[in-house]
Amino acid sequence: GFRTKGVDRSIAALPSVPEAHLVIAGQDKTGPFEKQANQLGIADRVHFLGGRGDVDRLMRDSDLLVHPAYSENTGTVLLEALARGLPVIATSVCGFAYHLSDSGGGIALPYPFRQDTLDEAMQECLNDDDKRVAMSKAGLAYSATEDLYSCHRHAVDLLEQLALTKGA
Repeated sequence: GFRTKGVDRSIAALPSVPEAHLVIAGQDKTGPFEKQANQLGIADRVHFLGGRGDVDRLMRDSDLLVHPAYSENTGTVLLEALARGLPVIATSVCGFAYHLSDSGGGIALPYPFRQDTLDEAMQECLNDDDKRVAMSKAGLAYSATEDLYSCHRHAVDLLEQLALTKGA
């Protein structure tokens, strides 16, 4: 779901950070996004990797996760990035975006989305090493103390309890 995940927004922000490269992992049609990158003159800095089994390594080797989704129920990738100390910029429509603000490990862009806000956030994070290091440390500390992964188990427990109650 490159469209839903906001890949077009990430590509549109890339000219604002001239030294940056955008690495996109996942399966989807790349044509419209390659065309956009060509039109912006940045095709050499946009890399579509396809589906990957080494996303952990990609995160470890990256400076920033950008996830400006149009809609996202949870956004588990945000939690995965925080747990790896990877600073994150995401839209506040992602279900788990509040963890970015709570932790200090990322930036949750306000709704409604504005491209210039994403551009500025990327500039700030990629051009300020101290800020990026502070965000990394904050995400690691937060993920070490917060229960980020049991929400699914709790949801199932609640649904099972509800089913038992209704069936009784």
